Amino acid sequence: MDKALIELLANQVALGNKIDKGFRTSAYTYACKEMIDRFGVELKTLHIKSRMRTLKPIYAEAKKLLGTSGFGWNEAKNQIQADPKVWKEYLQVNIYLCKSSFIKKKWFVKHVLIMNCTL
Repeated sequence: MDKALIELLANQVALGNKIDKGFRTSAYTYACKEMIDRFGVELKTLHIKSRMRTLKPIYAEAKKLLGTSGFGWNEAKNQIQADPKVWKEYLQVNIYLCKSSFIKKKWFVKHVLIMNCTL
């Protein structure tokens, strides 16, 4: 569902419906309607804004990783990949990732541990 929501909002950006730090009301209305049509899930603008606040830091960290030497994107698995040695070196330099409760619970566990990186 996240992927569909992101695609819907990306289309709204292309249509010029993004303003300042958010979207026009019509963009949220459209996204809510489409999510109901596609998934049968009734979302309100508040739900979409909340979800975007959750996804932004995950996106920022993923973008940072993909800009780092040794990290790449696995199209088949839709995840970031790197040699375990590269992960270990990265985490030693960026130890704050292990200490951040948000990263540890949401991003670190979901993405790093899935890749069988042992610390």
